[in-house]
This record gives sequence, structure tokens and C-alpha cells, in this order.
Amino acid sequence: MQPFVSLCSLLLLSLSLAAQGGGTPPPAATPQAPVKGDELRKAFVDADGSRRLVIAAAADRVLANDKNGRAQFMATLRAVAAVAPAAPATPAPAPAAGTPPPPQPEFAEDVKKLMAEAIGSDATAQKASLDKLAADTANGPKALTQLNERGKAIFARCVSAFVRKKVESNAIYAGQYAELKDFYPEAGDLLLRWAKEAPREVANPEQFRTACLRALRDTLAADAATDRVRADLKEIAAKAQQGRNQDFFITAVCAMQQYGDGSIFEKMTAGLQKQAEAGSDEEKAQATNMLAELHYQARKYEEAANHYKAFVAMIEKSPQPAAGMPTFIYNTACSLALAGKTDEAMQYLEKALEISAKSDRPLTKVLLDTDHDIESLRKDPRFQPLYDKHFGKGGAAK
Repeated sequence: MQPFVSLCSLLLLSLSLAAQGGGTPPPAATPQAPVKGDELRKAFVDADGSRRLVIAAAADRVLANDKNGRAQFMATLRAVAAVAPAAPATPAPAPAAGTPPPPQPEFAEDVKKLMAEAIGSDATAQKASLDKLAADTANGPKALTQLNERGKAIFARCVSAFVRKKVESNAIYAGQYAELKDFYPEAGDLLLRWAKEAPREVANPEQFRTACLRALRDTLAADAATDRVRADLKEIAAKAQQGRNQDFFITAVCAMQQYGDGSIFEKMTAGLQKQAEAGSDEEKAQATNMLAELHYQARKYEEAANHYKAFVAMIEKSPQPAAGMPTFIYNTACSLALAGKTDEAMQYLEKALEISAKSDRPLTKVLLDTDHDIESLRKDPRFQPLYDKHFGKGGAAK
């Protein structure tokens, strides 16, 4: 997808419209060793002054592992949490910025050995070690509390690092956070919490919170959403609306629609549809393009494609050619490809490239090489000859 037209007007329209109205986890994978080396032991067991760096290193190793390894890591966290002492009903206040972490308890070597086995890959040894720690009234509570707290910290670092890496790529497409399903369902709860309030260490909180909502949409199945999830999303959308954060607002509205609450989405589309039918020619074109973009972000690709086609037809009748014509036609091809309409998508892609060749805003080779929206087209035998015609040989259809 190639962005072109801003959604500012869409947001302004949605403000008035909104004011009028006022799962089952995936099957467990076969356990494997979660990491190689001693990063997990250092992070879970050792009490040193560089705890944040050690936890970051452990998270990096978990993320680098395969699906089975990540499943084993999550199984370990759940096993520890099941026997760890319950957290106090009223948590201690967060320390002020710059405050050094409190000193960690030192454990005897035999306790450290049990703690290391408790986070190892041998299920039998893990259970035996956890049972022994649970039975040790002197050292067990502190050891299990540390394992539980460190595990949660590593897990949070895994999710945060994954989200931030995707944000840094500047790419936005459905499914880009799908790997976080390996951390389901805990990841869904964490993402929703961060969408409401980003962690303090995040440099760009609004961008991070928006990314967390996109990640939630890739992680939480539509039929697994609860009333609490829908209520939280409605609260998030209202705050984003008040703060006039258009990207965050639109993402929240589309998440609401995905999880069964289409109240705001329907008001927005109804208002835009009315404008597309009864406005001036310029207003009709703008509303039709916005309907296309909104349906695209809602992942309703066939509807998006229909609106994009209508928008392209409108601007083709304009006496003056639109500067962004290649982009508009290309976006139509993207939506058709995502809707599974490959033949029609190829026709629009060819048309976009033909016009692009004569435009001062041509489509780029990098876009055709990397855009996830046209991944299905790159696998079509018609794509490579078309690509070679406009960009020369040397690029590979992926």
C-alpha cells in the first residue's frame, strides 16, 4: 500500500459523528530448550547490578529462538507463576526516576541450582525443582518470587522489543505482528494495557501505543475478544479522539470493529457515504477515497477495492490529471490482491506502472520489491515480465 491522502478530514468528520452516538490459545508445541548459553540463568537467578542489561540479553535470545522454544519459555513462566507467592493486593509505589533498584536476595548454591533447574528445558527436573522450592519455607518464597518477577520482566522485554523493531521498519501491514501469537494469551493482555499507557522507557509513546493496537489485532482472534477488551478499546478510541491523534483513533476504531463493536466505524462510513453521494464533485472524490482507506485499515479489502475503483474512475474523468494517479491505481491493485482477486489486481498493477512511467511521481522499484500487500502478485507468473519491462532485469519476484 502506498499512502497518499491524509485522513485529517476523516478524523474531523468522525469527531462529529462519534459525538452523536455517544480465545482459545493455540495447541502447545513440543518442548525444546528455550535458549542456548546462560542468558536465562543470569536473568532469572543471578543477583547483580546489571539486571536490566541481563534481562534484555535473555529477551533477545528468546526472540531469536524458534516457535517451540518460545512455547517452552511461556510454559516455564506459567509453571513458575502457578507456585509463586501471590503478589500483594496493593503493589508498592513505583520508584522515582533514577532510583537504583533495591538489593536482591542472595541465595545459597543449592537454592540457585534448584532455581536454574526450574527454568530449564527438562520438564521432569523443572517440576521437581519447583516442588522443592515450594516446600522450602525459608528460601522458597523469595526464590519463587524472584523467578516470577524476572520471568515477567523478560516476557515484557520480549514483547516491547518486538513491537519497537516493527515500528522502526516503517512498514505497516496486516499480519506483521503475527509471531506474537507464540506468547498468547499473555501478550494480548500486555498489548492492550500498553495501548492504554505506554511503558515509561518508550521514546515515542503515541506511536508505540498505536503499534500495540496493530499488534493486538494480529494476536487476538476476533472470536476470543471479551466485553472487557471491547470496553477498553472504546475507552482508548475516546481518548485518542479527544487528543486528536488521528492514526491512533482510526486504529482503535478499526480494532473495535474487528472485535465486534462497529458503532463508531459504522457512523464514520455512513457519514462518508452520504458525502460521497450528495457532496460536490471534489467532496465526493475525497469521501470515496477516505472510504477506501478506512475499509483498507479495517482489513475489509474487497470493500476497499470497490471504493478505490470508484475513486479512480472519478479522477479519470477530471479535466486535469491527478498528480498521484499512479498511487491511486496502485492502491486499488493492492486491495484487490489482498481480497484474492488476482486477475483484476494484475490489470490495475499494469495500468499503474504504465501511468507511472509518464509521471513525475513514479512508483519505485523498492516498493514493488518489498510491499507485503502485493506478495501474492509477486508469485504470479505474469508479475516478473511486467516488472522487468518497467524496472529492467535483476529484481526478483518474492
